Amino acid sequence: MAIQENAEFMDQVEEMNFEQDYESEVDSDERRRQIQQELNRACQELRDINSIINELEREKTCEPRRHHRGAISKERDRYMRCAFCDTKGDHYSDSCTKFVSVDDRKRELHARRRCEMCLETFCLGDRNCAKYFTLCYHCRGFGHHSSICPLPERSVLISERLNVSRETRLQCLQRIRLLEAELEQLTEMDV
Repeated sequence: MAIQENAEFMDQVEEMNFEQDYESEVDSDERRRQIQQELNRACQELRDINSIINELEREKTCEPRRHHRGAISKERDRYMRCAFCDTKGDHYSDSCTKFVSVDDRKRELHARRRCEMCLETFCLGDRNCAKYFTLCYHCRGFGHHSSICPLPERSVLISERLNVSRETRLQCLQRIRLLEAELEQLTEMDV
């Protein structure tokens, strides 16, 4: 009788092991499918991030404005006034620290009725302006004074976005490596 009970018990244990193995296989297949989906999403995200980085790297940029480096040093310029804050002999208009943003500077020019090309009053700001064909220091374009060129501000934003995108790419690559390692580990366990 004890042998019969022992045999029945062993049959039950074998059935439980078989069920656990089957469930383990199903769980393993399901986990493999989930990992593959996550891996596909991560690879698509990586392609998108690379596309963004390539686009940002193609954008035209320049050095940011260096407000602290615009002190007047030439004797002939010591009576020059800043077109924005009206300070005399301290700094060039491009280095004004009171009016830093392009929008603020443009508003101030319009409020003071100054030309966007020569920064002078009583100038119509058209092709007759003496500075109409003067190249902008930052973008090398025409039609505006260097002090109101939007490129330095935009360049800072582009640089920040590039840094964030590159960091995101590194995180994405790490996630892909982890998923590939987990997938490989599951495959090795099945063998």
